[in-house]
Amino acid sequence: MRRAMLLLLLFAGAARAGEPSSDLRATFDEIRRRGAWGELLRAADAVLLGAKDDLVGWEFRAYALHKLGRLDEAAAAYDRVTRIDRGHAWAWTQLGNLQVELGRTDEGAASLEIAVALAPESADAWKKLVRALRAGRRWDVALARTADAAEQGIEPAWCAAERATLLWTRGDAAAAKAAWAEARKAGADADACDVGERLVAWDLSLSAPDRMRAANGSPWTFEAAGIAVETRIGPSLPRDVEAALAGAARECAEFLGTPTPGTRVTLVFSRTLDEHEAHRRRLFPASLPGRAFTMPTGMGRGEAGGARIHVHAGRSDLAKTLRHEMSHALLYSRSARRGVPSWLDEGAATHLEDPGPRPDLVATIADAAGRRALPTALNLVHSGPPEFAGADGRLRYALSWALVRHLVASRGAERFRKVVADAGTDVRGGPAAELGRLLGVTLEGLEGELAAAVEAAAGTPRNR
Repeated sequence: MRRAMLLLLLFAGAARAGEPSSDLRATFDEIRRRGAWGELLRAADAVLLGAKDDLVGWEFRAYALHKLGRLDEAAAAYDRVTRIDRGHAWAWTQLGNLQVELGRTDEGAASLEIAVALAPESADAWKKLVRALRAGRRWDVALARTADAAEQGIEPAWCAAERATLLWTRGDAAAAKAAWAEARKAGADADACDVGERLVAWDLSLSAPDRMRAANGSPWTFEAAGIAVETRIGPSLPRDVEAALAGAARECAEFLGTPTPGTRVTLVFSRTLDEHEAHRRRLFPASLPGRAFTMPTGMGRGEAGGARIHVHAGRSDLAKTLRHEMSHALLYSRSARRGVPSWLDEGAATHLEDPGPRPDLVATIADAAGRRALPTALNLVHSGPPEFAGADGRLRYALSWALVRHLVASRGAERFRKVVADAGTDVRGGPAAELGRLLGVTLEGLEGELAAAVEAAAGTPRNR
């Protein structure tokens, strides 16, 4: 806190003294690298108190607001940057991308057209422009601008894969098949090519009326693996997708000790990323673009619990994604009235998506331990969705994963299922006290449980 106050005084004094704001960029960047978005916003505001049109102050104010999820304010701040400097390609790119996130796809595309005109060498600007055009269902224009990007020499592999995706999206499966072959030759990601070719093959297997409905019509609704499905990949799921769905339901139910979901759970299986993004922006705008998500249903209305899983068909990690989201769905559907502690919700889902070793999560824990930046068990167990979406959200996912694995290893599967069944039933003293009672340990003992989980996962002694 003292350091933050000193920075505020420094920035305010520098602005009053007329010091060039570019001299502050290195300090702003240092705060940005730490992910301290609130501190960055306060620092930028301190500069702007003394120099209301300071370009760097507005740049970092916009970026901080964006990271804090204050999207309308961030869009206004990016717009202010473009008014101060009409040739600011980065600000036009960020503004256009954010306008798309806010559902203003035509405005976003217009801003991004300015960005690519200012910085025709910027792959980021071109990619975001094509995404904006796709979000607005302007597929022919998106194809034309993808060709323009290719002429500019922008990432040939991306251009080729984007062209194939767009051809398939607008229903031209035969042309998309040839385009995916070209994309593979151009060096496009092998997983993306595999998924694209599989979807094209599925389209080509349909009758002409079904293919037309898949590209343009309303979704089919049916049951697959006993679960309700809404999709424009129809009139039934591809066999490999249905098998992955059935496996996810079975494995998650067994691990959590819950009944298999049945039609209390609905899979909304979007044909394209753009279709998925329309759902995400409407239902779960705080999540990351492209992210699968699950929404509870029936909560607080006295109905049986349920959930809707939203996934798009173009994911190369579809089986892992279905296991992760099915874990959320089963926890949400166990009761219409009982909340799910975030550490359990995310820890179980992260474990189930890939039950094997997770060197990426181990590295995250080890890095935080080395910096003496691990939260306490009380802090972790009391964390909610905002903390898991915050600057150290990745660490909280990793620690929750480690804690779930530790509880299963140390208490056994049956005792862990008892924790799952009873979590949220007795919240006297809060989630940490409840977990302590379920495990038969004190709050101090709970700190020992997390320490053991960290040491088992990372092999690094925890802060003492």
